[in-house]
Amino acid sequence: MQHTGCDGLYPSGYDVSMADDRDRHPADALDPADFPLYPPTDATGDVDLSLIEHNLTLTPRERLYQLEDFAEFVLTVWRAQGIEWSGSENS
Repeated sequence: MQHTGCDGLYPSGYDVSMADDRDRHPADALDPADFPLYPPTDATGDVDLSLIEHNLTLTPRERLYQLEDFAEFVLTVWRAQGIEWSGSENS
């Protein structure tokens, strides 16, 4: 099974600042309503609700794949910095 993380939250072209509007054909203009400035958040503004909504669409197996990918990423970063994880809090 191939898992792709959070693909699909924003359509490609979301970061329209990378393109110069003068180079665009008028028919290719993007509707600003399709690209919110910020994803929806909770009342505090600190929790990105789109990430929670996305995770709720995943099966438990897919969530474990995400966790596994993240743990492997962290270990890779640590190894690149010369840090080895021993698997014990007391080390």
